[in-house]
Order: sequence, then C-alpha cells, then structure tokens
Amino acid sequence: MGVICTLIVTLWTGDLLVKETNIGLGARLRVLWRFTGYFFWLLYQIVVANLHVVYVALHPKMEELLEPQMMDFTTSLEGEIPRFLLANSITLTPGTITVRIRNGVYLVHALTRQSAEGVPGDMEKRIKWVFEGVANG
Repeated sequence: MGVICTLIVTLWTGDLLVKETNIGLGARLRVLWRFTGYFFWLLYQIVVANLHVVYVALHPKMEELLEPQMMDFTTSLEGEIPRFLLANSITLTPGTITVRIRNGVYLVHALTRQSAEGVPGDMEKRIKWVFEGVANG
C-alpha cells in the first residue's frame, strides 16, 4: 500500500520536480530517479558534515578550528524549485546555513573554513544534473 500511495502522490505532485509540465512520463521518471540518487548523496553529506561538527565541538582547541564566516555566491541554477532545493540542502548540512537568496545570489553562514570551502561545490552540480540531466561546469 505504501508503494502504491507513494506512486500516486508522485504522479500528482511530480510537476513540482520538473520544470516543464508538458514533458512526458519517461522524462519525469528520469528526474525522479536522479532526485532519488541526489537524496542518498545528500544523506551521506549530512553524516560527513555531522562528524566534522562533532570533531570541531569536541576538539580541545575548538576556538582555533572555529572560523565563522559569511560568504556569498551566484548560482547557475534556474527555476524556483532547484534554487529552493540548493538552499535547503545547504541548511540541512551541519555547519552551514542559507541566510538569504536574492536574484540567484546566496548568502551562507559557515562554521569553519572547511565548511565554507564546500559551498556550493558538488551540491549545485548535482542539483543541476537532477533537473537538467547535465552537470554544471
């Protein structure tokens, strides 16, 4: 029953993940398949970032490791849903939080230099791949 309900909800709301509503079912399923791959990649990144934050928090020289900073970058993603997904993915990853988005320019707070160096990184490329089927760059 769970699989059936999931398929029904996916068919009803699939247009939220697809930029063009006039594309066929096959293309829509490819986007959903790529999104599933992105989801598991993001879960892995969340675990890695959690370990980094725990390491920093428990390190005897925590003050030396902490380098909070605000950074901005312009995304090449187009459309509200891909940009929304990027902002939420950054915020879900421990050590970073999306503070603001204006006209494709993201303002992100990072806890450490290592956290800041990873933004947007592969995340933006993978989201572009989910929605357009091509890697960014």
